[in-house]
Amino acid sequence: MPKGALNAKLKERKVLPNYELQKQLVKERGFKSFYEYQKELAREKGFESYGDYLENLARRRGFKSSYEYQMHLAKKKGFKSFVDYQEHWARQKGFSSYYEYQKHLIRKKGFKSANEYYEYRARKKGFKSYKESLEHWARQKGFKSYYEYQKSLARQNGFKTHGEYQEHLARQRGFLSSYEYREHLARRNGFESYRRQREHLDEKKQKRPENRGLSSLISKRLKELGKNQSWLAREMDVTRQAVSLYAKGTAIPCDELLGRLYSALGVSYKTIDDLVK
Repeated sequence: MPKGALNAKLKERKVLPNYELQKQLVKERGFKSFYEYQKELAREKGFESYGDYLENLARRRGFKSSYEYQMHLAKKKGFKSFVDYQEHWARQKGFSSYYEYQKHLIRKKGFKSANEYYEYRARKKGFKSYKESLEHWARQKGFKSYYEYQKSLARQNGFKTHGEYQEHLARQRGFLSSYEYREHLARRNGFESYRRQREHLDEKKQKRPENRGLSSLISKRLKELGKNQSWLAREMDVTRQAVSLYAKGTAIPCDELLGRLYSALGVSYKTIDDLVK
């Protein structure tokens, strides 16, 4: 059934395209899920993914991004933000929150957690990690880093900072603060606290070749130059805490900051791959 016929069918039934109707129509077209239908719709129009199709559609309608377009649609429906609309939509499907709905979809795909699914999807697209895919995606949208994108996203939703936005999201999910929400997620993942989860993740990161290589390079070059981490932080225009994470091997800077780090240390590397070759 062509898309036009699908829309005509919706009008004919004189109902909104809610979750149950979506399932029925998708089943009639022979797809396993609405997500599969969306992917096929995008491919029919010459796009690699439904996300690419949405970005193109948004720009054609005068918006900078699909998120900005979705924000516009949400406000037209009477919601303060797209996040509020997502929460409302999830409750209509019988879930307590949009987060619970996402977890449901991920479990249906056979993954134990959202992080496991996102890491799998990133590697499938040719990235070494989910974080690397986020940085790439942010740059495609015109941002210097994913952090810059997050700050922009917070402002679009009416918040001054990303932290303030995170507090709002936590309260929407029924928690008193983002800290309480993180503690809840850590316990659900089998850790006694968020701190223990962070320590576990840091230990895993420190074993990666790129993290070990960068940590070793920072230590070696600072010693050769007779400098310390505070000096490197000033040279890179980042916080002392950020440099400490790089030196410990628990974090890798984005490409822009990595370039500043290499320049400050006086090495000819360009990317993190150059370091581990």
